[in-house]
Amino acid sequence: MKILHLDTTHPFLEKELEKIGFENHFDFDSLKSDLKLYDYFGIIIRSRISIDKDFINKCKNLKFIARIGSGIENIDVDYAKQKGIQIISTPWFYLIFEYHNLFLLILLSIFDLLW
Repeated sequence: MKILHLDTTHPFLEKELEKIGFENHFDFDSLKSDLKLYDYFGIIIRSRISIDKDFINKCKNLKFIARIGSGIENIDVDYAKQKGIQIISTPWFYLIFEYHNLFLLILLSIFDLLW
């Protein structure tokens, strides 16, 4: 399963996701309109791109959006939930264990989605 990182993240997150079988893809430069989104299982963002209804509709296999940092105002949460997409937020991003917490939230969410 593929995960798209749209903003920089700590290398720990990438390594841990790979350990459990995910394929990490990175795009820190493309414009929102140029992103190829059709087959990603998850998207990890900070604040570079807003996730609106049009964006979500392009993501045919999307199961989660993980927002690193505080606030989810750049995500159309209601529409994402209607589409069965789980929103994961880490408002404690700047704490020492932020990536451990994000990884655990993603892992728990994935298991919830798969079973």
